[in-house]
Amino acid sequence: MKLNLLKNNSLLVTIVTLINFFTLINATILAIDYGKGFTKNSIIGIKNPLDIVLSQDSKRKDVAGIMLRPENKNKDIERSYGSNILNFQLRFPQYVFLGLKNLIGQKQTSDIFDDFNSGVKLDSKNDLIKFDIGTDHKFSVEELVAMDFNHIIANAEQQFPNNKKILLNSVNNEISDLVLSVPNYYRQQERLMLSDIVEISDFDQSLGFVDDNLATGISYIAKNNFKLEDDVDTHFIVYDMGQESLKASLFTVLKNSSAILAKDEIVDLTIELNGYGYDKNLGGDFFTNNLKTFIINKFLDKNGKYKKNELLKNSKFLNKIIQVAEKCKLVLSANSEYKIFVESLIDDLDFKTIVTRQEFEDIIMANYQARILKPLVDTFETSNSIFQNDNNITLANISAIILTGGSTRVPFVQQVLVDYLGEEYDQLLSKSVNSDESVTTGLAIRGVKLENNFKFKQNINVVDKLIYNYTMTLNEDDEETSIFSAGSVYPGKQVLNFPIEQFDNQKEVNIILSEDNVSIVDYKLKLNTIKKCETDDSSLNITFAISKDRIFTVEKIQAICNNTATKLNTLTIDKYFVKEPLSKTDIRNSKKFIKLLNEKDEQKIILTEALNLFESTLYETRSFLEDIETEDIPEELIETLQTAVADYLEWLDYDSDGCTVQDVEKKHLDITHQIQNIKNYQISLTTSLDLDEFNNIFETITNWLDDLETLNALHLEHVLNKTEKFEELNITGSPLDVYIETPLTKRLAMQNKTFFEEVTELKEKFVPRLTTLLENFEEEERLDKFELKLQYLNHLEQIKELLQFPEELFKYRLRYLDSTIVKKERQLLRQAEKARLEKVKELGLKDKDGNLVEDIMENTHKRAEAREKLEEEEFLKNTEGYEPKDDDEEEEEEEEEKKIIKKKEEQIVEKEENDENNDEIEFEFDEL
Repeated sequence: MKLNLLKNNSLLVTIVTLINFFTLINATILAIDYGKGFTKNSIIGIKNPLDIVLSQDSKRKDVAGIMLRPENKNKDIERSYGSNILNFQLRFPQYVFLGLKNLIGQKQTSDIFDDFNSGVKLDSKNDLIKFDIGTDHKFSVEELVAMDFNHIIANAEQQFPNNKKILLNSVNNEISDLVLSVPNYYRQQERLMLSDIVEISDFDQSLGFVDDNLATGISYIAKNNFKLEDDVDTHFIVYDMGQESLKASLFTVLKNSSAILAKDEIVDLTIELNGYGYDKNLGGDFFTNNLKTFIINKFLDKNGKYKKNELLKNSKFLNKIIQVAEKCKLVLSANSEYKIFVESLIDDLDFKTIVTRQEFEDIIMANYQARILKPLVDTFETSNSIFQNDNNITLANISAIILTGGSTRVPFVQQVLVDYLGEEYDQLLSKSVNSDESVTTGLAIRGVKLENNFKFKQNINVVDKLIYNYTMTLNEDDEETSIFSAGSVYPGKQVLNFPIEQFDNQKEVNIILSEDNVSIVDYKLKLNTIKKCETDDSSLNITFAISKDRIFTVEKIQAICNNTATKLNTLTIDKYFVKEPLSKTDIRNSKKFIKLLNEKDEQKIILTEALNLFESTLYETRSFLEDIETEDIPEELIETLQTAVADYLEWLDYDSDGCTVQDVEKKHLDITHQIQNIKNYQISLTTSLDLDEFNNIFETITNWLDDLETLNALHLEHVLNKTEKFEELNITGSPLDVYIETPLTKRLAMQNKTFFEEVTELKEKFVPRLTTLLENFEEEERLDKFELKLQYLNHLEQIKELLQFPEELFKYRLRYLDSTIVKKERQLLRQAEKARLEKVKELGLKDKDGNLVEDIMENTHKRAEAREKLEEEEFLKNTEGYEPKDDDEEEEEEEEEKKIIKKKEEQIVEKEENDENNDEIEFEFDEL
């Protein structure tokens, strides 16, 4: 027994080592910094150093959003991404969706989203935002962002095709893991929605979420670690004003000189959050929106015939002004004025004006100076109030204030900070990180640590801390109980004990979880299935958990009696107080729909490539006809090809809309066949085609077909020899049935199809045609003889490729036939073992540790059955026509199990209610 255990452990270590080996070699992480206006992405892997994923137009950041436009009478949908969609927005505003990040976790659209997406048509119901583009399907925010994620992932895979994770089943997945940046102020509903989006995008391997300011902090210390003193706390602030919001984080970093470094690591660092402040509505878009209003007023000053309320309803006008305002903001960051000129702004009316930097600063200076400073001030206040640092951290303790985010380039924002810091501290302001890419680069570095399959040269450890309080209430009227307090480290778990007597006369209890004094979710626990504990030493243990992605949940509930715990399975989510996550059905339906769109887009690409190739072939054919010497070639061949080229070029220009790939390939094949006929005729003029040669061809082909029949007869005899064994084991069907119906791998199935078609072609077409030619050899045309010889040469090549196939197929099917016999023998053996198990149950035998032998045997049987099922599933996965059990079937099975459990619970409840002598609920606990 001990020897077998050692062998099994050794095998397990070997398997784990192999899996880690393959993962280590090919692990590749995609880091997505998905912003409101732009997305910045990076990739890092064993085969690739940290690098930025470029957009399709080779830019280092890409527009975040999507264009969806119906086509072919609303039957299909055209999709577009990146900077192209900004041009679409001016012409088709109802089909372009920008700033989707602003809607994550929300039940309804915001004013800022509406301002930047004028013309978009909503179809929102039941607290779910959906968009209407005129098709039957209404698009949710989750679907739109998931499609944008798909685009980002596909773009990364296209740029870095060598970063492939080779799994043991030989399936290639270019990117092994995904990591996303989120603002630290994101609450649970935003984080749950992002999880749904990742699942809809069909990317299962997610490393989770990382605070974007933390990512910038990691990027900063990775680059500047040599400036840090050993074993001394260094404090710095990340001040991030992006397009959507303003965030400031106070970090403490420690350089650990005594840490044991792994191979290739040069330093060990620990970064810890010690202060935080934010304004989630103050960012670049806020300034742009103010500029938009200012420019509209300038337009109205020059064009008094227009009414402001009418202009604000004109989508094309507003979208043009928004783009002008955005460009104006960027130019004024480096220049003192911006000359605006918009051609045909409205009603073919051109508009031009000048906006100065001073005018822009006057707009924001009067109202927003305090808001620009508040998050920075809050980092110090929260450092002492929430994060409770032993030392009072002030500006004097700060080594740097890192400016990041595109809006920190606005001169007025920098000036406000300089004025606040004064001459003594203004030198703290630092532009030492790339304000656009610091998040995604730090995100990738953090992803390496989270995946933990390969090393980054700076080993950066993170101490994550909460910025909100997380509390629990039993039933609505009870007092709140703190579970995880702001400033505490996460992830973590907390267990609370409640006396059973507290729940006397209650059939259920509600557990309400809150985040920052806002109710999130209401769990319902049914108590009527719990039996009474015979002693007073009983309690209800509730385990609360907060995950690394900061999701607050009830992990499990146990009833305790005499130090023995029983897990309760009657806990359900009764309702959400915030935006509810999507159901499994909704996620599955969205995945299916997006998959269908992806497949259609792939078909469009294939069709476009086929049309381009066909057009190129037509022009090459025209050149071929102009250059060829036609004296010895029949005029009919030349004229037929010339006509076909002219007709097909006209078809491409006027009639190819709505065509299929098959239509194009059929026409393409016709052209190539005609060209080949002409070339073959030219070759035939110099080729010997005598009777002896064709007699040899006939003999070669018929001999091979005869040998094949003999081989098949030998194989059949071998199979039939298994009949006696089948009858002995009472196996359903005959050996021949099992042999013929063997599931084939996709490769073998394809080869078998090709082989069958080849043999059929030879028997039914080639040999009869060859026989006719030999009988009428002198009357046959020379070109016909040459074409038949070409057919023979093609068949000969095919036969050479398939020469070993019949034997390979026979061995494969024979192995499957033998495995059927072995499987039946195992089944009979298990039946005998089960009979012995029943005997063991009667005797109640135990091993030396007091474990029931029957349990050990039963678990062994279950593992054996599960292993065989898994082996069979793995085998079938690679076979032709394999259809895995879909989600609907699995969900039906889960629902059926739930119904059975519910029915049992109802039976227990009914029994208790019918028991007149039962004055109180009795508690009974199973032993662990």
